[in-house]
Amino acid sequence: MQYEIDEFYDLTLRDGGSEVHSILRTFLDDIFDALNEGKDVRDIERFGTSYPAIFRDLHKYICFAVYYPSVQKASDYDQGHSRRELKACLVAMTQQNEGGIRYAAQSPGKRCLSVPASYMKWVRTVGSETVGAATIGSAFICNLSRSRDTDIFQTSQLKFIAQDCVTHIGVLARIWNDWSSMHRDIAEFNINTVHFPEFSGLDETQIRGGIERITDYERKMMIISLQELRERAKKVVGERKGDACVDAFELFFRASEAYNAIFMYKDLGAAKLNGQTPL
Repeated sequence: MQYEIDEFYDLTLRDGGSEVHSILRTFLDDIFDALNEGKDVRDIERFGTSYPAIFRDLHKYICFAVYYPSVQKASDYDQGHSRRELKACLVAMTQQNEGGIRYAAQSPGKRCLSVPASYMKWVRTVGSETVGAATIGSAFICNLSRSRDTDIFQTSQLKFIAQDCVTHIGVLARIWNDWSSMHRDIAEFNINTVHFPEFSGLDETQIRGGIERITDYERKMMIISLQELRERAKKVVGERKGDACVDAFELFFRASEAYNAIFMYKDLGAAKLNGQTPL
């Protein structure tokens, strides 16, 4: 599902230009404000008629994610966290598209001249949010729920560490996704890891070596975060429940790593056949 929404942004919304993206931000604010107020947003005629028709598919995606049965069975906090991460992902994808539009407007023959932040800051915020790791991770947490009365991670510390784990997962996914789609992103004017000054002047072999060292570091931090989450969870809910919860959470990380291994060798995205020439 995440791949489909990614392609929807790249292949449909991107062509709408800056005006559509400005309206999109208002649409996302409206629909998530309504959700946070406890309103039912499944009526497209109420929430979609004043917006472009192309937003209808996005509305369906949001409703699918928010009203998924296992998500609805989670606690109020876990549901709210899932909504926040979903909106953050969609807003980040909007920002990414806007950056691509500015990139495409540059003089022909030039690479991306203006990146939004340092590479470390970008890859841990907008960059990793666009791959949907936090969105999927928060939905996964809801799927672990057995009671509307209890948050999966019951203390502020556990919530913080769990989100830190997901951040590392997202960074790893973003970096290897960028590596696999590097040439396609340059051709389609999408902001990619290689556009950042930290990789300026490097050839592909040097870029590969650099990102391998960065992902080795992120993976090490990921493992430390998981170990800390396990230790703290066992102190809060007991050894058996703590281990069971973090075992499931660690499975999510291992599944993400399987995708990263694929991205090392193959681009899973769809090429946009727009007649543009690679830079």
